[in-house]
Amino acid sequence: MGAFDGLSNYFHGRNYLIQLAEDYQYNNSDILILEGDEQGLRDNYIDVYQNLCNCLHNRDNRSPIEYGQDLVASWLNEDYFLNELRNDDLDIQLNGADRNRDILPNARITSNSVYRLTNTITGNSRLMELMNDYSHFMVRNSALDLRDNKYSSLNNNKSLLLAVSIDTSPKYALFDFNNNIPATYIKSHRPYGGKPAYQVNVEKNSLHNFSIEAIRNQLLGII
Repeated sequence: MGAFDGLSNYFHGRNYLIQLAEDYQYNNSDILILEGDEQGLRDNYIDVYQNLCNCLHNRDNRSPIEYGQDLVASWLNEDYFLNELRNDDLDIQLNGADRNRDILPNARITSNSVYRLTNTITGNSRLMELMNDYSHFMVRNSALDLRDNKYSSLNNNKSLLLAVSIDTSPKYALFDFNNNIPATYIKSHRPYGGKPAYQVNVEKNSLHNFSIEAIRNQLLGII
């Protein structure tokens, strides 16, 4: 299950996602994507549509509009978390190449971490990636799959990884790549269209009941 379907289920319908996009002042092209209006996108934002068509590596077997819906829904989720987690003690800024919420050409897509977090008390700063699990895979299998070079990027940047299992009883796990986070390399991973992946073990004691306050407090304890 992708981000669009997973978040639509979690928020009880795609209308909430569309409303959220309007509240966050997303581009009109993003609204058309969420509405599934492919013809409207092609007629009014042909460059955006062509960028979706050309993202063959990231699209896997999804149509351009399906890939766009998953992409925009993921942005909405990132912005939602940013607004919920940020407070006087924890400043959060978007860090990725798509932080302006534009559908980028394939050549400009990077694996940069989504957020830059700053503890306003200590002044310390860290990068953090957000990953959502919409099928409860992480909890059921005690594992997390990172596609392409995501694992290497997290490791090289000593980033944090917040993995959230979105379900009726949501859980989360927070990984600190300042520490050694072992992973198993998968040369060809079928769920990712045969692309390579790294599988990270998720210990049962690292899974916590989801709450914004719990995540924020754990982050402040690390940064």
